[in-house]
Amino acid sequence: DDVPVNQSFGAVVAERAIDLLMLAILTAAVLLLEFDRIGGYFVAAFESGSGNYGQKMVLLGVSGLVGLGFLFAVYRFRTRIMQHFLYRKVIDFLLGIREGLMGIWQLRQLDLVLFVALSLGIWVLYYCMSYFLFFAHPQTADLGALCALTLLVMA
Repeated sequence: DDVPVNQSFGAVVAERAIDLLMLAILTAAVLLLEFDRIGGYFVAAFESGSGNYGQKMVLLGVSGLVGLGFLFAVYRFRTRIMQHFLYRKVIDFLLGIREGLMGIWQLRQLDLVLFVALSLGIWVLYYCMSYFLFFAHPQTADLGALCALTLLVMA
């Protein structure tokens, strides 16, 4: 079709970005709809593990301090990091992703509508696949539509 490789790659990156956005939206929906169940699971897992609550809070505090130390080190050595060839590669890759995303807005109106419709259609089919899978086994046949959405997000 005489489409340059960078434009083809940009379209693939844009489609993956749309998929990532859809997954983020679905994850937020599951967290809101299943908040009590998911929160109860994490509280039970946190309380039933080895050690007591105080030790776990200390470990969380230590891991937070390690994270802050890492951020401080990145900030402190930012000029040396920015001169490294891997940094330049990552930045070039991220700029390519941005360019691919901007390529979506250069599509004709009909092509943009088709692109969005097909992307949404793929996610509807992903959901249907998760939901209909429940009917394959008697043990899961009574699980509902919200369970299918949770399964899709977790998978």
